[in-house]
Amino acid sequence: MSGGSRTLAVLCAGTLAVALHAHPAAAQATETTRDWLVTLGVESGWESNVRFPEAGDSGDVVTRASGGIAHVIQTPRSRLSLGVAGSAAMFRKLDDMNQRTYSLLGSASRQLTPRFTVGVNGAVNTNYSRGVTYIADAPVLLPLTLWRQQMGAGDVSYTFSPTLTGTANGSWNRVTFDSPLLVGGSTVRAQAGLTRRYASDASIGFTTQFERNITGGQTLDSSATGGAMLDSTATAGETLDSYSLLGEWMRRYGRLELHLRAGAVVNGSAAEGAARVLPAAGAELTQRRARGSTSLRYEHSVTQAYGLGRLVSTDQVALATDVTTVRGFTFRVDGGESWSSDPSRSGFQYTLTSLNAGIQQVVLSDVALGLAVFLRRAGGDYPHLNSYGVRATLNFAGSAGRIWGKKGPKPDTKK
Repeated sequence: MSGGSRTLAVLCAGTLAVALHAHPAAAQATETTRDWLVTLGVESGWESNVRFPEAGDSGDVVTRASGGIAHVIQTPRSRLSLGVAGSAAMFRKLDDMNQRTYSLLGSASRQLTPRFTVGVNGAVNTNYSRGVTYIADAPVLLPLTLWRQQMGAGDVSYTFSPTLTGTANGSWNRVTFDSPLLVGGSTVRAQAGLTRRYASDASIGFTTQFERNITGGQTLDSSATGGAMLDSTATAGETLDSYSLLGEWMRRYGRLELHLRAGAVVNGSAAEGAARVLPAAGAELTQRRARGSTSLRYEHSVTQAYGLGRLVSTDQVALATDVTTVRGFTFRVDGGESWSSDPSRSGFQYTLTSLNAGIQQVVLSDVALGLAVFLRRAGGDYPHLNSYGVRATLNFAGSAGRIWGKKGPKPDTKK
Protein backbone atom coordinates (compact mmCIF):
# COMPACT_ATOMS: atom_id res chain seq x y z
CA MET A 1 0.00 0.00 0.00
CA SER A 2 1.32 3.43 -0.93
CA GLY A 3 2.14 6.24 1.46
CA GLY A 4 -0.66 8.25 -0.20
CA SER A 5 -3.26 5.72 0.91
CA ARG A 6 -2.06 5.95 4.47
CA THR A 7 -2.27 9.73 4.24
CA LEU A 8 -5.81 9.51 2.90
CA ALA A 9 -7.30 7.90 5.96
CA VAL A 10 -6.13 6.94 9.42
CA LEU A 11 -8.27 4.94 11.80
CA CYS A 12 -7.64 5.93 15.40
CA ALA A 13 -10.13 5.23 18.19
CA GLY A 14 -12.80 4.48 15.64
CA THR A 15 -12.80 7.52 13.32
CA LEU A 16 -11.86 8.00 9.68
CA ALA A 17 -9.80 11.11 8.89
CA VAL A 18 -9.37 12.23 5.30
CA ALA A 19 -6.41 14.38 4.19
CA LEU A 20 -8.38 17.06 2.37
CA HIS A 21 -5.56 19.40 1.42
CA ALA A 22 -2.96 17.13 -0.19
CA HIS A 23 -2.63 19.00 -3.48
CA PRO A 24 -1.28 17.13 -6.51
CA ALA A 25 1.37 19.79 -6.91
CA ALA A 26 2.93 18.54 -3.71
CA ALA A 27 2.50 14.87 -4.57
CA GLN A 28 4.30 15.11 -7.95
CA ALA A 29 2.54 11.97 -9.23
CA THR A 30 3.90 10.61 -12.51
CA GLU A 31 0.94 8.33 -13.36
CA THR A 32 -2.77 7.98 -12.77
CA THR A 33 -3.60 5.88 -9.69
CA ARG A 34 -6.81 4.64 -8.07
CA ASP A 35 -6.31 3.94 -4.40
CA TRP A 36 -8.82 2.18 -2.08
CA LEU A 37 -8.44 1.99 1.68
CA VAL A 38 -10.65 0.05 4.12
CA THR A 39 -10.28 0.69 7.86
CA LEU A 40 -11.68 -1.22 10.85
CA GLY A 41 -11.28 -0.56 14.54
CA VAL A 42 -12.61 -1.43 17.98
CA GLU A 43 -11.92 0.04 21.40
CA SER A 44 -13.17 -0.77 24.87
CA GLY A 45 -12.67 1.30 27.97
CA TRP A 46 -14.00 2.74 31.18
CA GLU A 47 -15.17 6.33 31.67
CA SER A 48 -15.55 7.73 35.17
CA ASN A 49 -18.01 10.50 34.33
CA VAL A 50 -20.10 9.78 31.24
CA ARG A 51 -22.93 12.26 31.89
CA PHE A 52 -20.70 14.99 33.35
CA PRO A 53 -22.60 15.66 36.60
CA GLU A 54 -20.99 17.84 39.24
CA ALA A 55 -21.80 15.27 41.90
CA GLY A 56 -22.53 11.57 41.76
CA ASP A 57 -21.03 8.82 39.69
CA SER A 58 -22.00 7.98 36.11
CA GLY A 59 -19.05 5.74 35.31
CA ASP A 60 -19.51 2.94 32.80
CA VAL A 61 -17.73 0.59 30.41
CA VAL A 62 -18.15 1.49 26.74
CA THR A 63 -17.21 -0.42 23.60
CA ARG A 64 -16.94 1.28 20.22
CA ALA A 65 -16.70 -0.41 16.83
CA SER A 66 -16.01 1.47 13.62
CA GLY A 67 -15.28 1.06 9.95
CA GLY A 68 -14.68 3.15 6.88
CA ILE A 69 -13.80 3.09 3.22
CA ALA A 70 -12.05 5.75 1.16
CA HIS A 71 -11.14 6.13 -2.49
CA VAL A 72 -8.60 8.43 -4.14
CA ILE A 73 -8.09 9.06 -7.83
CA GLN A 74 -4.86 10.93 -8.51
CA THR A 75 -3.35 12.15 -11.77
CA PRO A 76 -0.19 14.19 -12.32
CA ARG A 77 -2.19 17.41 -11.78
CA SER A 78 -5.49 16.46 -10.11
CA ARG A 79 -6.72 14.66 -7.04
CA LEU A 80 -10.21 13.46 -6.04
CA SER A 81 -10.92 11.77 -2.70
CA LEU A 82 -14.18 10.40 -1.24
CA GLY A 83 -14.68 8.70 2.10
CA VAL A 84 -17.44 7.30 4.30
CA ALA A 85 -17.18 6.03 7.88
CA GLY A 86 -19.48 4.83 10.63
CA SER A 87 -19.25 3.77 14.25
CA ALA A 88 -21.42 2.44 17.07
CA ALA A 89 -21.00 2.92 20.82
CA MET A 90 -22.41 0.44 23.33
CA PHE A 91 -22.51 1.23 27.07
CA ARG A 92 -22.82 -1.62 29.56
CA LYS A 93 -25.20 0.14 32.00
CA LEU A 94 -26.19 3.47 30.43
CA ASP A 95 -27.76 1.92 27.35
CA ASP A 96 -29.73 5.10 26.62
CA MET A 97 -26.36 6.57 25.60
CA ASN A 98 -25.85 4.00 22.83
CA GLN A 99 -25.51 5.80 19.50
CA ARG A 100 -24.43 5.28 15.91
CA THR A 101 -22.43 7.97 14.11
CA TYR A 102 -21.30 8.55 10.55
CA SER A 103 -19.08 10.76 8.40
CA LEU A 104 -19.15 11.60 4.68
CA LEU A 105 -16.11 13.44 3.33
CA GLY A 106 -14.86 14.54 -0.05
CA SER A 107 -12.27 16.78 -1.65
CA ALA A 108 -10.95 17.71 -5.07
CA SER A 109 -7.94 19.73 -6.19
CA ARG A 110 -6.41 20.73 -9.51
CA GLN A 111 -3.08 22.25 -10.48
CA LEU A 112 -4.25 24.61 -13.23
CA THR A 113 -0.72 25.80 -13.99
CA PRO A 114 2.68 25.12 -12.39
CA ARG A 115 2.01 28.21 -10.23
CA PHE A 116 -1.74 28.09 -9.60
CA THR A 117 -3.65 25.40 -7.62
CA VAL A 118 -7.31 25.32 -6.57
CA GLY A 119 -9.18 22.97 -4.26
CA VAL A 120 -12.59 22.33 -2.65
CA ASN A 121 -13.71 20.04 0.16
CA GLY A 122 -16.81 19.26 2.16
CA ALA A 123 -18.09 17.03 4.95
CA VAL A 124 -21.26 15.89 6.71
CA ASN A 125 -20.69 14.44 10.18
CA THR A 126 -22.41 13.20 13.30
CA ASN A 127 -20.32 12.37 16.34
CA TYR A 128 -20.16 12.68 20.10
CA SER A 129 -19.51 16.32 20.95
CA ARG A 130 -16.57 15.39 23.16
CA GLY A 131 -14.85 13.90 20.12
CA VAL A 132 -14.93 17.15 18.14
CA THR A 133 -11.25 18.04 18.06
CA TYR A 134 -11.54 21.59 16.76
CA ILE A 135 -13.88 22.59 19.59
CA ALA A 136 -10.69 22.66 21.68
CA ASP A 137 -9.74 25.80 19.73
CA ALA A 138 -12.24 27.53 22.01
CA PRO A 139 -11.84 25.12 24.92
CA VAL A 140 -15.16 23.92 26.26
CA LEU A 141 -15.64 20.52 27.85
CA LEU A 142 -18.97 19.54 26.34
CA PRO A 143 -21.26 16.80 27.67
CA LEU A 144 -21.41 13.48 25.88
CA THR A 145 -24.16 14.32 23.38
CA LEU A 146 -24.41 14.03 19.62
CA TRP A 147 -23.43 16.94 17.41
CA ARG A 148 -24.13 17.35 13.69
CA GLN A 149 -21.92 19.25 11.28
CA GLN A 150 -22.11 20.36 7.66
CA MET A 151 -19.14 22.18 6.16
CA GLY A 152 -17.68 23.28 2.87
CA ALA A 153 -14.49 25.09 1.90
CA GLY A 154 -12.45 26.22 -1.07
CA ASP A 155 -8.87 27.42 -1.38
CA VAL A 156 -6.45 28.73 -3.97
CA SER A 157 -2.66 28.99 -3.96
CA TYR A 158 -0.42 30.99 -6.30
CA THR A 159 3.37 30.92 -6.40
CA PHE A 160 4.59 34.35 -7.46
CA SER A 161 8.26 33.33 -7.28
CA PRO A 162 10.36 30.54 -5.73
CA THR A 163 10.32 32.52 -2.47
CA LEU A 164 6.85 34.18 -2.46
CA THR A 165 3.51 32.33 -2.20
CA GLY A 166 -0.01 33.70 -1.84
CA THR A 167 -3.04 31.80 -0.50
CA ALA A 168 -6.75 32.52 -0.11
CA ASN A 169 -9.56 30.39 1.25
CA GLY A 170 -13.17 30.57 2.30
CA SER A 171 -15.25 28.20 4.41
CA TRP A 172 -18.70 27.65 5.89
CA ASN A 173 -19.32 25.49 8.94
CA ARG A 174 -22.62 24.71 10.74
CA VAL A 175 -22.91 22.81 14.03
CA THR A 176 -26.03 21.72 15.93
CA PHE A 177 -26.46 19.58 19.04
CA ASP A 178 -29.10 17.06 20.08
CA SER A 179 -29.13 18.46 23.62
CA PRO A 180 -31.22 21.61 24.30
CA LEU A 181 -28.56 22.59 26.85
CA LEU A 182 -26.08 23.39 24.06
CA VAL A 183 -26.24 26.26 21.59
CA GLY A 184 -25.30 25.48 18.00
CA GLY A 185 -24.12 27.96 15.41
CA SER A 186 -22.46 28.59 12.10
CA THR A 187 -19.25 30.27 10.97
CA VAL A 188 -18.39 31.88 7.64
CA ARG A 189 -14.70 32.62 7.22
CA ALA A 190 -12.64 34.31 4.49
CA GLN A 191 -8.85 34.42 4.72
CA ALA A 192 -5.92 35.57 2.59
CA GLY A 193 -2.18 35.65 3.18
CA LEU A 194 1.32 35.95 1.77
CA THR A 195 4.44 34.02 2.81
CA ARG A 196 7.98 34.90 1.79
CA ARG A 197 10.91 32.55 2.36
CA TYR A 198 13.92 34.84 2.84
CA ALA A 199 16.37 32.04 3.74
CA SER A 200 16.49 28.28 3.40
CA ASP A 201 15.43 27.93 7.03
CA ALA A 202 13.34 31.08 7.63
CA SER A 203 10.13 32.72 6.37
CA ILE A 204 7.88 35.66 7.16
CA GLY A 205 4.28 36.37 6.22
CA PHE A 206 0.92 37.82 7.14
CA THR A 207 -2.70 36.64 7.20
CA THR A 208 -5.89 38.70 7.20
CA GLN A 209 -9.28 37.19 8.03
CA PHE A 210 -12.96 38.05 8.27
CA GLU A 211 -15.19 35.77 10.35
CA ARG A 212 -18.97 35.90 10.82
CA ASN A 213 -20.40 33.74 13.60
CA ILE A 214 -24.16 33.21 13.91
CA THR A 215 -25.34 31.57 17.12
CA GLY A 216 -28.38 29.31 17.22
CA GLY A 217 -29.23 26.59 14.73
CA GLN A 218 -31.71 24.98 17.10
CA THR A 219 -34.48 26.18 19.38
CA LEU A 220 -33.23 27.70 22.63
CA ASP A 221 -36.05 26.45 24.84
CA SER A 222 -35.24 26.47 28.53
CA SER A 223 -38.52 24.71 29.33
CA ALA A 224 -37.10 21.58 27.72
CA THR A 225 -34.55 21.38 30.52
CA GLY A 226 -36.75 22.44 33.42
CA GLY A 227 -35.60 26.05 33.12
CA ALA A 228 -31.90 25.12 33.21
CA MET A 229 -30.26 26.68 30.17
CA LEU A 230 -26.55 26.23 29.64
CA ASP A 231 -26.27 29.89 28.63
CA SER A 232 -29.28 32.06 29.43
CA THR A 233 -27.65 35.03 27.65
CA ALA A 234 -27.35 33.21 24.30
CA THR A 235 -29.71 34.46 21.59
CA ALA A 236 -30.74 32.42 18.57
CA GLY A 237 -29.61 34.14 15.38
CA GLU A 238 -27.21 36.61 17.03
CA THR A 239 -24.48 37.70 14.60
CA LEU A 240 -20.92 38.06 15.88
CA ASP A 241 -18.36 39.51 13.45
CA SER A 242 -14.61 39.74 13.83
CA TYR A 243 -11.70 40.92 11.67
CA SER A 244 -8.07 39.99 12.24
CA LEU A 245 -4.58 40.71 10.92
CA LEU A 246 -1.69 38.48 11.96
CA GLY A 247 2.01 38.56 11.19
CA GLU A 248 3.92 35.26 11.20
CA TRP A 249 7.60 34.38 11.44
CA MET A 250 9.32 30.98 11.29
CA ARG A 251 12.94 30.01 11.79
CA ARG A 252 14.73 26.66 12.10
CA TYR A 253 17.84 26.21 14.24
CA GLY A 254 19.08 22.70 13.50
CA ARG A 255 16.49 20.40 15.08
CA LEU A 256 14.62 23.30 16.67
CA GLU A 257 11.80 25.12 14.85
CA LEU A 258 10.26 28.35 16.18
CA HIS A 259 6.96 29.89 15.04
CA LEU A 260 5.79 33.31 16.24
CA ARG A 261 2.45 35.04 15.49
CA ALA A 262 1.20 38.44 16.58
CA GLY A 263 -1.58 40.77 15.53
CA ALA A 264 -5.01 42.10 16.45
CA VAL A 265 -8.67 41.06 16.28
CA VAL A 266 -11.41 43.65 15.86
CA ASN A 267 -14.57 42.49 17.65
CA GLY A 268 -17.34 44.02 15.54
CA SER A 269 -20.02 42.84 17.99
CA ALA A 270 -18.52 44.29 21.16
CA ALA A 271 -21.04 45.62 23.66
CA GLU A 272 -20.95 49.27 24.67
CA GLY A 273 -17.94 49.85 26.88
CA ALA A 274 -16.23 46.61 25.91
CA ALA A 275 -12.92 46.55 24.09
CA ARG A 276 -13.28 46.41 20.29
CA VAL A 277 -9.63 45.71 19.48
CA LEU A 278 -8.18 42.60 21.10
CA PRO A 279 -4.65 41.19 20.90
CA ALA A 280 -3.96 37.90 19.13
CA ALA A 281 -0.66 36.09 19.53
CA GLY A 282 0.93 32.68 19.47
CA ALA A 283 4.25 30.91 19.77
CA GLU A 284 5.34 27.33 19.17
CA LEU A 285 8.73 25.73 19.75
CA THR A 286 9.30 22.24 18.32
CA GLN A 287 12.27 19.94 18.76
CA ARG A 288 12.48 17.12 16.22
CA ARG A 289 14.43 13.96 16.91
CA ALA A 290 15.17 10.85 14.88
CA ARG A 291 12.45 8.92 16.73
CA GLY A 292 10.15 11.58 18.09
CA SER A 293 9.45 15.23 18.80
CA THR A 294 8.54 17.65 21.60
CA SER A 295 6.54 20.84 21.21
CA LEU A 296 5.53 23.69 23.50
CA ARG A 297 2.75 26.00 22.34
CA TYR A 298 1.02 29.18 23.56
CA GLU A 299 -2.00 30.68 21.82
CA HIS A 300 -4.19 33.70 22.49
CA SER A 301 -7.26 33.61 20.23
CA VAL A 302 -10.80 34.93 19.81
CA THR A 303 -13.25 32.45 18.28
CA GLN A 304 -16.74 30.98 18.61
CA ALA A 305 -17.28 28.41 21.36
CA TYR A 306 -19.77 26.01 19.84
CA GLY A 307 -22.17 24.88 22.54
CA LEU A 308 -22.08 28.21 24.39
CA GLY A 309 -23.36 30.47 21.62
CA ARG A 310 -20.75 33.18 22.15
CA LEU A 311 -17.29 34.38 21.16
CA VAL A 312 -14.61 33.66 23.72
CA SER A 313 -11.11 35.01 24.23
CA THR A 314 -8.82 32.13 25.20
CA ASP A 315 -5.26 31.78 26.47
CA GLN A 316 -3.98 28.25 26.01
CA VAL A 317 -0.68 26.57 26.96
CA ALA A 318 0.05 23.05 25.71
CA LEU A 319 2.98 20.63 25.85
CA ALA A 320 3.30 17.40 23.83
CA THR A 321 6.04 14.81 23.40
CA ASP A 322 6.29 11.46 21.65
CA VAL A 323 8.98 8.86 21.08
CA THR A 324 9.13 5.63 19.04
CA THR A 325 11.41 2.80 20.18
CA VAL A 326 13.34 0.39 17.98
CA ARG A 327 10.77 -2.30 18.78
CA GLY A 328 7.93 -0.27 17.31
CA PHE A 329 6.39 1.08 20.52
CA THR A 330 5.20 4.71 20.35
CA PHE A 331 4.75 6.63 23.60
CA ARG A 332 2.92 9.97 23.66
CA VAL A 333 2.07 12.40 26.45
CA ASP A 334 0.34 15.75 25.99
CA GLY A 335 -1.47 18.16 28.23
CA GLY A 336 -2.61 21.72 28.49
CA GLU A 337 -4.39 24.44 30.40
CA SER A 338 -6.72 27.08 28.99
CA TRP A 339 -8.46 30.14 30.39
CA SER A 340 -11.46 31.61 28.53
CA SER A 341 -13.51 34.77 28.93
CA ASP A 342 -16.12 36.64 26.90
CA PRO A 343 -14.72 39.90 25.49
CA SER A 344 -18.26 41.28 25.02
CA ARG A 345 -19.79 40.33 28.40
CA SER A 346 -17.95 40.76 31.66
CA GLY A 347 -18.07 38.14 34.36
CA PHE A 348 -17.75 35.02 32.22
CA GLN A 349 -14.81 32.76 33.13
CA TYR A 350 -14.06 29.17 32.12
CA THR A 351 -11.00 26.96 32.59
CA LEU A 352 -10.07 23.55 31.19
CA THR A 353 -7.21 21.22 32.14
CA SER A 354 -6.43 18.07 30.14
CA LEU A 355 -3.79 15.33 30.22
CA ASN A 356 -3.38 12.44 27.76
CA ALA A 357 -0.95 9.52 27.95
CA GLY A 358 -0.83 6.61 25.55
CA ILE A 359 1.21 3.78 24.13
CA GLN A 360 0.79 2.11 20.74
CA GLN A 361 2.40 -0.96 19.20
CA VAL A 362 2.32 -1.86 15.51
CA VAL A 363 1.77 -5.62 15.71
CA LEU A 364 1.49 -6.20 11.95
CA SER A 365 1.82 -4.01 8.88
CA ASP A 366 -1.03 -1.45 9.10
CA VAL A 367 -2.38 -2.99 12.34
CA ALA A 368 -1.88 -1.29 15.71
CA LEU A 369 -2.78 -1.99 19.33
CA GLY A 370 -2.97 0.89 21.80
CA LEU A 371 -3.67 1.82 25.42
CA ALA A 372 -4.61 5.37 26.47
CA VAL A 373 -5.53 7.27 29.63
CA PHE A 374 -7.26 10.65 29.42
CA LEU A 375 -7.99 13.06 32.29
CA ARG A 376 -9.99 16.29 32.08
CA ARG A 377 -11.08 18.88 34.61
CA ALA A 378 -13.33 21.84 33.86
CA GLY A 379 -14.70 24.69 35.90
CA GLY A 380 -16.34 28.06 35.44
CA ASP A 381 -19.66 29.81 35.23
CA TYR A 382 -21.60 26.87 33.73
CA PRO A 383 -22.58 24.17 36.26
CA HIS A 384 -23.42 21.75 33.46
CA LEU A 385 -19.81 21.87 32.27
CA ASN A 386 -18.02 21.76 35.62
CA SER A 387 -16.70 18.25 36.03
CA TYR A 388 -13.76 15.93 36.42
CA GLY A 389 -13.41 12.82 34.31
CA VAL A 390 -11.02 9.94 33.59
CA ARG A 391 -11.12 7.68 30.54
CA ALA A 392 -8.98 4.57 30.02
CA THR A 393 -9.25 2.64 26.73
CA LEU A 394 -7.71 -0.31 24.93
CA ASN A 395 -7.99 0.08 21.16
CA PHE A 396 -7.24 -1.97 18.06
CA ALA A 397 -7.11 -0.51 14.55
CA GLY A 398 -6.22 -1.92 11.17
CA SER A 399 -6.32 -0.89 7.53
CA ALA A 400 -5.97 -2.57 4.16
CA GLY A 401 -5.75 -1.07 0.71
CA ARG A 402 -5.10 -1.75 -2.93
CA ILE A 403 -3.85 0.45 -5.75
CA TRP A 404 -4.72 0.23 -9.40
CA GLY A 405 -2.34 2.34 -11.51
CA LYS A 406 -1.81 3.17 -15.12
CA LYS A 407 0.42 5.55 -17.02
CA GLY A 408 -0.91 9.05 -17.23
CA PRO A 409 0.05 12.10 -19.34
CA LYS A 410 3.07 14.04 -18.26
CA PRO A 411 2.35 17.43 -16.71
CA ASP A 412 2.36 20.30 -19.22
CA THR A 413 4.90 22.68 -17.75
CA LYS A 414 4.62 25.12 -20.62
CA LYS A 415 1.28 26.56 -19.53
